[in-house]
Amino acid sequence: MPATGCSAGPVCDSLDRVTTEGVGWDLITRRVARAGGLRDRDVAALIGMGAWQRIRRGAYCGTPGPEFPEESHALLVRATAPLLGGGSTCPVVSHASAAVLHGLPVWGADLAKVHVTRPGSPGVAGTGVVRPHRAKMQDDEMVLVDGVTVTSIARTILDLARTYGFECGVVTADAALHAGRVTTDELRTVVERARARRSAGVAPRVVDFADPLAESVGESRSRVLFARVGLPQPALQRDIRSDDGHLIGRVDFDFDQFRTVGEFDGLRKYRRDLRPGERPEDAVVREKLREDEIRDTDRQMVRWTWREIGSPIVVLQRFVRAFARAGFADWEPCPGPPWRRGA
Repeated sequence: MPATGCSAGPVCDSLDRVTTEGVGWDLITRRVARAGGLRDRDVAALIGMGAWQRIRRGAYCGTPGPEFPEESHALLVRATAPLLGGGSTCPVVSHASAAVLHGLPVWGADLAKVHVTRPGSPGVAGTGVVRPHRAKMQDDEMVLVDGVTVTSIARTILDLARTYGFECGVVTADAALHAGRVTTDELRTVVERARARRSAGVAPRVVDFADPLAESVGESRSRVLFARVGLPQPALQRDIRSDDGHLIGRVDFDFDQFRTVGEFDGLRKYRRDLRPGERPEDAVVREKLREDEIRDTDRQMVRWTWREIGSPIVVLQRFVRAFARAGFADWEPCPGPPWRRGA
């Protein structure tokens, strides 16, 4: 993916031939820039005029740069990986850094530094860019992703869960299972190894809780929210039909025993569901009509957004009111165990 050009005279005349020799994701190293005839002051000029941006010392990319934090972090990892060394004791890219290279989402994990684990040794020194971890690792827990040695998906989920907690582990586990990138058996194998070393943390519970039907980070976080505030766990991706059997649509969460459905409203959902020629507001109107049809089946509807996920009591109260309208006014929440509420 070549960097965009600019109008900086002789300096930008060299830009195309420099970036075509880059190492992916618009990543341009100092060595490649010099091979293309650019001096350090030329690079500084490109950065100053906004044609390039610095990823880390000695590594740059063209603008516009990555849109999402995971993409920016992937560039940082790729710029750092060649500096980690080689051999059997070379630090392995791990945790959130491994997740982004695998193309999996992360939530609540540190993306400011590159996470590495050196297998079978006391550890590795931290730097302003590298965050080291210390842990044992087996050969089948390491894989190559585009030439970079990273932890396997199963091992990555284990590391995220025991380092950053239940919610972080669930988000990545759900996504990996949904995409068919890992199996529950693979997750259990890695977790059992850690359990034998008494280092599994909440990872076993993450594996038990993970669900391949969750389709987004927002849905995964919502499932964790339900468990923490004491809501029953709903069925996911349930088709709702009218009394005559007509398919109205599919809902994110179906609390069937309480005649209530739930929908997480992320902006990406509306963009994803746009039909050819539609505007976002058209999708909103269509969704409102769909909601009316669902209510016509004598079901209650509860919606929430990213903001409300950060305020669990707000979401809980909406469900309490919905359950009451559906005829279950005596329902009371039953908060889950401490590891699920606060991990």
